[in-house]
Amino acid sequence: MGLGVILNLTREQDDAQLARSVSGILEHMFKHTEETSAQLITNGALDTLLYWCRGTDPTVLRHCAVALANCAMYGGHRCQRLMIEKQAAEWLFPLAFSKEDELIRFYACLAVAVLAANREIEKEVVKSGTLELVEPFIASLDPEEFARNLLDSADSMQGRTAADLQHLLPLLDGTRLEGKCIAAFYLCVETSIKSRQRNTK
Repeated sequence: MGLGVILNLTREQDDAQLARSVSGILEHMFKHTEETSAQLITNGALDTLLYWCRGTDPTVLRHCAVALANCAMYGGHRCQRLMIEKQAAEWLFPLAFSKEDELIRFYACLAVAVLAANREIEKEVVKSGTLELVEPFIASLDPEEFARNLLDSADSMQGRTAADLQHLLPLLDGTRLEGKCIAAFYLCVETSIKSRQRNTK
């Protein structure tokens, strides 16, 4: 399925069944390249994800949260700036408060922490209020239990690759405590996943 087909499908915002499928596809497409992410945003995919953030379907909300985290992590500074212009940090707030699903909250917090690590947009992210939710939420989690939850979700059965985890380094090296906190937690979770799988590479 090509990029053009996916972009056409994002225009069908009110089709609930389609939203489940397309949000899942976008979740993965935002991991491809910075250029793919920029094309997706320019052609309305981010607008559609933010529209779906208003809904209540936990599957769609999880896909949206992961897609936004992937866009922030893999899209580079240009896409992060576009996310702020489209008020993604504000839309991450209700996701970070989600009572439906810890994974929705986690990925929303990860997305906002990654955005805040970009000094050019840090002030706008702080203004959204979403960043304040990161530390208390992460402090409430147990890495072992969270690793089990991730393993139970189909997309994370293998854990993250070393290349994926490299994207956490700017958070660890950054000045924001929220970023350091969520990156360190994520690395603990991944260590737990890898040890369960006896994969220490």
